[in-house]
Amino acid sequence: MTAEKYDAQIKKIRRELSVYKSGSVLQHVIDHLHWSQTLERPASGMPWICLFLLKLAMQECNGGNRNMVKAEFSKLANRLFRMQHLACPIGLGDIHLMMRPMVLQQTWYQGQIFPDIKAMTRQMIWYSDEATPFAEKFLELHGLSLKEFYLISLYLDVCVADGAKGIIGINLYELIFNLSPTISLKSIIRYFLLVAIRSQDLPEFFQDHKVNGGLHQQSEYFQTTPLRKKPVLLDGDNLFIYNSKLFSRAVGTLVPDLFKKVKGWGYKDYFGPAMEHYLGSLLRASTLTYHTEEQLNQCCRDNSVVRGKMADFLASGDVNIIFESKAIEPGDIVSSVFDPEVLKRSLADSFIKGIEQCQESVYRLRMTKEYAAAKFACIVVTHEDFWFASAEDIIRAIDPGLEAKVFEKYAHIPVPFDNILFVTVDAVENILQAVSSGDVRLDSFVMDCAQMLKTPEGKRFTMDHIVQDKLAGKISGVPILNQKADEWLEFFQTELDANKAVWQGLSAELIRKRMFVMEMLHRQFNR
Repeated sequence: MTAEKYDAQIKKIRRELSVYKSGSVLQHVIDHLHWSQTLERPASGMPWICLFLLKLAMQECNGGNRNMVKAEFSKLANRLFRMQHLACPIGLGDIHLMMRPMVLQQTWYQGQIFPDIKAMTRQMIWYSDEATPFAEKFLELHGLSLKEFYLISLYLDVCVADGAKGIIGINLYELIFNLSPTISLKSIIRYFLLVAIRSQDLPEFFQDHKVNGGLHQQSEYFQTTPLRKKPVLLDGDNLFIYNSKLFSRAVGTLVPDLFKKVKGWGYKDYFGPAMEHYLGSLLRASTLTYHTEEQLNQCCRDNSVVRGKMADFLASGDVNIIFESKAIEPGDIVSSVFDPEVLKRSLADSFIKGIEQCQESVYRLRMTKEYAAAKFACIVVTHEDFWFASAEDIIRAIDPGLEAKVFEKYAHIPVPFDNILFVTVDAVENILQAVSSGDVRLDSFVMDCAQMLKTPEGKRFTMDHIVQDKLAGKISGVPILNQKADEWLEFFQTELDANKAVWQGLSAELIRKRMFVMEMLHRQFNR
């Protein structure tokens, strides 16, 4: 019933929006985003609601001829906000599933940009080396190198967006002055062709992001704005960042999203091994005794154990910790729906498969003399956070039949589901660094987290929150990341000064170069 009521209300708002000029709605959204980001609590300005309203307006305003006034904008935005109970009928399902899309959506607009800078630094390790297939493919598709993409993004994050209040204007004179000629004008143009959208192109852009269905889908209310794919606005001769956190998160997730869209290339076939190799490098840098998948399989062969799936790594201890790497991120559907059947279908071949692989790995190892009496816990390492903390969450809310399926296959449960934890690669870095520093023991830390999740006061949406709480004051830099960060920091310290020296006395030329960049951007967008 709430789905029908939601559909009726959305249709009504869409009809009312259709009378307005799209540009006038955009102006009110920009004004509101600018004002709300100057508040002590910027999230109280509900940026996700305003950008959803913008999406609806751009899809409906093609024939509108009225200018929207501020009171009309406020009324419509508040009505949209007050529909939250229809989009997310909390009383009709598992509270975790119902709240998860709402909370996950808001993380795009809250918090610091530091995690996003870490994410890009990590991706530079994975992707940007010229010898990798990622670097070659990105250059082929987009006309600039991955290294240049990350350097320009980091410049905008660190030197422009960090700490800024309100809508942020990108000073193109300053960007060219600081980054060019080390980064060519061609690459700067290519960068903004990739991350920017013109204000006049927004209606067409949002038309491509309509959600199909007989009714307007409740999940659309919680989907991250499509502008995460275009986090910079080109308005006339000006470039703007709508929201600093949205921008930093967007550029930190854009490259994997672009790679996943390349048909027939097999991105997953490249990224899976790359992330597994990275996890191995983290374990090598730790003080842990660990075994690889091949070593574990050899142990099984030596004990005449039947062939089967095996996890990527095992760290030895009083409780042996299995690591299963999953190079996956939650897409729009997984992030925004609360229907358990939809989630089950969407997660079966990747996320839930990680649980099954952990169970099979423990089952096979227990058949060896080395591990017959051993204790186990498991970490499924994901690229990004799915906002499920343990396999017990999956059993309870999404796939209750999984427990019976595992029991039927093995005649017992090899490892308790609440001892299988989902942890992002970011949190794994912090855990292993704390282990290396002697602040925690891996096995006791993992088991403490698992026990904490069983208690009402310890329950969290995500393991990352528990890791942050338990390692508060103990999180230090990860050497592998620090080394890569030092490289791009050195670039800014040396090349920026060198570029500035080149432009001394050439102010007229700098003006011409800026005009050239703008002319080329509009020319390319007009195609």
